[in-house]
Amino acid sequence: MESTPLQQDSQQQEGEALSAEHSSSKESTRSTKFHLALVPVLMKDPMLDTIPPVIFLKAAGDGLFITLLVSWIFTLIFHPEVIADNPLKERLGYNNL
Repeated sequence: MESTPLQQDSQQQEGEALSAEHSSSKESTRSTKFHLALVPVLMKDPMLDTIPPVIFLKAAGDGLFITLLVSWIFTLIFHPEVIADNPLKERLGYNNL
């Protein structure tokens, strides 16, 4: 079955729209930057602004990561012997913290 010139034109436009949409989605995934979700949560007023629950979950993960990072840094600075020689490392062979 042959298509009319009008159908061919609409199919071509649909194909161009799909390829443009596909290329824009590739660009958006490439241009995404890592950012802390904790920042928007702390910057918005919870009484006036709506914050999606997913952002709160990401912010909780960011807070946990920052807490672990700071605690390891302080331990390395003030008590490095705890990391080098501790009961957990003696039993398991590595620090499973």
